[in-house]
Amino acid sequence: NPYKQVPPLIRLVYVLGITKPNTIDNGIAIGSIEDGFKLLQWLLDRGEDPAALVPRSCTFEKTCFFDPDKDENSLTFRAKNHSAVSFALMMKRLMKENIKKVGVEKAPWAGCIAQIDKMLPLLYAACGRGRPAARPRARPSSSSRACSTNSY
Repeated sequence: NPYKQVPPLIRLVYVLGITKPNTIDNGIAIGSIEDGFKLLQWLLDRGEDPAALVPRSCTFEKTCFFDPDKDENSLTFRAKNHSAVSFALMMKRLMKENIKKVGVEKAPWAGCIAQIDKMLPLLYAACGRGRPAARPRARPSSSSRACSTNSY
């Protein structure tokens, strides 16, 4: 999305990490989670770099929650200054913190965390093998740190 400067890989990491199968999220329709993972692999095979940082000017931000406990389990994910890898790790960290804070009954993020855990090895495997990104990077030497498993 040129207006929000969000790369397709970040958008897909968000969708796979949060969206239930057979749903549509802001124009990205995935018939099943398996189709979403096929799309993820396709993007990675074509050189999408999971270590490329989103520009600081990126305005992609999503707030997610489960009804009826919206006030207790609402989480906001912001893409600014993240790579696809660090964005997935940030989502997972926030979900785990929310579960710890309010309990799994009010914050049923376990399925989402499992989706992210399934995604991470694909992202890690593709780190560094993609062609140079056309998008501006926030820091020139960030690629090696963006794929670190110690980011979050």
